[in-house]
Amino acid sequence: MNHLGRIHFTLSHEIDHILLGHFETITFYRNIEIDSPTIEKETQANIFVRELLMPAIVLSDFDVHSAKEISKLCY
Repeated sequence: MNHLGRIHFTLSHEIDHILLGHFETITFYRNIEIDSPTIEKETQANIFVRELLMPAIVLSDFDVHSAKEISKLCY
């Protein structure tokens, strides 16, 4: 099983926390509370990752729309 996509996501997500000064939110384990979409700092980091790893302009240029197509193109 290839976990490259998850590795890209996690590294980008944690780097964004550093760039935004969210030092108290950086973790080295998975926690359902930390992943909650209601936590603003997590939402900010997730938006950063989305724009970095799946830029809308690239998806548009490749005419990619479904989650499966996005996953295939962006790993």
